[in-house]
Amino acid sequence: MTLLSITARISLVGLCVTAILGSPVLAQSNALANAPKMAAASLFMSSSITLQDASNLIRDYKNRGLIGETKTGYLGLVRDEEYAADVVRLINEVRRDEYVRLATENNVPVTEIEALAGQRSIQRTQSGHYIEIDGEWVRKP
Repeated sequence: MTLLSITARISLVGLCVTAILGSPVLAQSNALANAPKMAAASLFMSSSITLQDASNLIRDYKNRGLIGETKTGYLGLVRDEEYAADVVRLINEVRRDEYVRLATENNVPVTEIEALAGQRSIQRTQSGHYIEIDGEWVRKP
């Protein structure tokens, strides 16, 4: 499998990774935008959360500067407030599972998938959201 085809597969790994990386289609609904933060965190930690709810919650936490993207393909904690650490941990578990699945399926190291996903997530990060550069959190211009 070529690097290009692996990159293409990362583009199509499923709605979960797409939502995490900021799909504009999924951004149209704001079901959690006005929900109390504690209720949103409880919903996120329950097994009944929808992909749309997770996407909205991630977007909200990014908009408020609590979480950001890293070059490793995982979310990072910018400020530990309002269950942000739990959001980061749970989303990163989902991402890790998907990266392992892709690596196994394509017979490449997980680190290669993580690096490609990290590059893509930083490229797709909205202006004003946090990205980690050289160990420092900075707002993307």
